[in-house]
Amino acid sequence: MYESPAEALRKYEAAGMRIGKVQVSSALRVDLTGPDRQKAIDALHVYDESTYLHQVVQRSHDGRLVSFRDLNDALATAPDAGACEWRVHFHVPLFWDGPGPLRSTREAILETFGVLRERPFTQHLEVETYTWDVLPPDLKVSSRTRSSGNCAGCNVSSEVLPGWPRRLRGYLALARISNSPTIVSNVLAGAALGAMTAGTTAEPGTLLALMAAMVAYYTAGMYLNDYLDFQIDCRERPERPCHRASCPEARHLPSPWAFSAWARCCCGRLVSSRSWVECC
Repeated sequence: MYESPAEALRKYEAAGMRIGKVQVSSALRVDLTGPDRQKAIDALHVYDESTYLHQVVQRSHDGRLVSFRDLNDALATAPDAGACEWRVHFHVPLFWDGPGPLRSTREAILETFGVLRERPFTQHLEVETYTWDVLPPDLKVSSRTRSSGNCAGCNVSSEVLPGWPRRLRGYLALARISNSPTIVSNVLAGAALGAMTAGTTAEPGTLLALMAAMVAYYTAGMYLNDYLDFQIDCRERPERPCHRASCPEARHLPSPWAFSAWARCCCGRLVSSRSWVECC
């Protein structure tokens, strides 16, 4: 928890290791050297919840590290006189850094982004959001306010994009387009298993039509899910794609029906084909 991201990245590079994805998250940081030491420790109690483990690593002035399995274990043990900082595995909004006795580790994020600008080793950044439901209420309100402008402070504002690119980006986010290749691979895996058991191979045209149909069904399901959950997502889960997709038409999407019709059309052409039966 205390290593320099830039130094860690240099070690990976020196070892010839490539980085495919960066998971971006910000943890709680507690300064134990200032006059607000006890106030900061007391403020941690609101983060002590039982849904997830929130490991704590204590750093002393001599560099020694002490680990606690969960936040409640750390709170039950008063930090020794040589302790200078606690870092708590609790995902807080990326833009947040106090104010108050508790801070965050967002400086490490900025340091990593600095390295990424100099040496763009990956384009895949994934923001950790799974602890949203257990955040203190005041942080949820702050996150909703910030997310209306820049996706909880962790992404480039879509308002910098002109009309149709902004809408296209929104619809692609709603479709979870990055998941579509897994649908294609599932079809290929099914075709391979069918060939192994039945001893026949599906025609390329059949496979392409089946891939198109399955991707269309999946995309329709994603659009329909967000269409039905739009109001509750706006209130309780503003980090969901439908709320942050920057396309006002999202709440009135015709897309589920269009994609479903396309999928049925593809399947309709396959049902009468013998190769369809063989593929199944």
